[in-house]
Amino acid sequence: MPDDVPLLSQVWAWQPWKITEAGREITARNADFGDLARRMVTQIRDAGSHWDGAAYWAAYDRVATDSDTARKVAHAVDELGDVMIDGGKSLTDFREVLVGKVAAATEAGLAVADDWTVSTPAEVSGNDWEAVRRTHQSAIDTALREMLSVQTDITIGLTHASDQVRARGEQFSGGDPGHDPSVVGSSWVIPGMPPLPPRDSGQGPHGSQPWYSRGDDIALEAVVQAAAVAADAQGLPHASKHLRHYLGNSGADVNLDPDQIMHDDPGLKQIADELVSAEVQRICTEAAATGNYGIPIPFQSPWQDYSFDPEQQRDWFLALGSVENSASGVVTVHSPETSGGQPDITVDYRTHIFDRYNWDRGKVTEIAGFDVFDSAIGALHTAGLAQEFDLLGASAAKHYEGTLPADGQLTLPNGPDSYTGARTVPDGDNAPATDAAPTTYTAAP
Repeated sequence: MPDDVPLLSQVWAWQPWKITEAGREITARNADFGDLARRMVTQIRDAGSHWDGAAYWAAYDRVATDSDTARKVAHAVDELGDVMIDGGKSLTDFREVLVGKVAAATEAGLAVADDWTVSTPAEVSGNDWEAVRRTHQSAIDTALREMLSVQTDITIGLTHASDQVRARGEQFSGGDPGHDPSVVGSSWVIPGMPPLPPRDSGQGPHGSQPWYSRGDDIALEAVVQAAAVAADAQGLPHASKHLRHYLGNSGADVNLDPDQIMHDDPGLKQIADELVSAEVQRICTEAAATGNYGIPIPFQSPWQDYSFDPEQQRDWFLALGSVENSASGVVTVHSPETSGGQPDITVDYRTHIFDRYNWDRGKVTEIAGFDVFDSAIGALHTAGLAQEFDLLGASAAKHYEGTLPADGQLTLPNGPDSYTGARTVPDGDNAPATDAAPTTYTAAP
């Protein structure tokens, strides 16, 4: 028996329902934490009724930034609590099934050793007893494998959720949470990627199919491998890269470069620019109403879905299908030179992209001459032969300054000059996002 398989006595001592209880406790305590974060902003706003000037706005910005960071931490902790609640329930259910199979074997007069081996009583023999033993051994083995598969999925989920909590929590450290000298034209940091949108459900937990039902998936895997190679040869490099990563079965995140994708598909850049313009227009409207000019205001836009054209953007359509798009940045609105005039603005921002790589049911997709059912490719995940994964990334920092157009729609800069010209081809699966100097645009006077 492999070393990583727990003994019967160990599983018997497990209390996985306590994971669920701990998750509920964390969720309840996190609700209190979220309330405190919201009260921070309420209290600093109330203080504005008797406190004004540069010191007040400096305090306001610091509290607002800390409150925003706290909100992100609370969101990550909620996700951790959900993973613990659901994971504890699932592991409890699968453990009960396994324990039930062991009880059924002992009730049939068989013995189950600590290493899960089923044996007949020493005083009996014969083919009938051997058939009974094999039946119960098979049932226990199947239940054990399924429980261990669930345990692996829960471990992965808990690790990912814990890493998110840790990453968000570290934003509280490091001194001034706003200052970022690496961004040209801004004394405040560009906020990070907003909390990720809900992931598609996919086709089920990784490796959740019983081992004896995976024969057709093993045959299909070879076909999909051939399709991935053919896609690369036929000018679909990103579709090939993502399909090969899926078949690689690691489940590791893949970095996306939004600048690269927006260079290839101007429609995506238009949507991204509209998100930034909408946030800038909102902040300018608030500044005009309150008179709070010259103050850097951070923003994070909501996520917005964008689908690639299956004909015009065949490579990105097969590689991603559709993505969630967002923007974050810092806007400083300067007082108009004339009453009623348009204000000058300074904007530093990034765009963000997120997608979950999985395959939907009920469709047929042609990949480099291979017609495959999406549900069949998705079944490789539940068979444990491939694994769904997240794709995400942030663009290079960009800088804009000029007078706010009357229609509010900004003419924003493109990505790095390296993307000018031909369509881009992918590097490694996890190539890091660029840290090049921000792309700058200054509106014509």
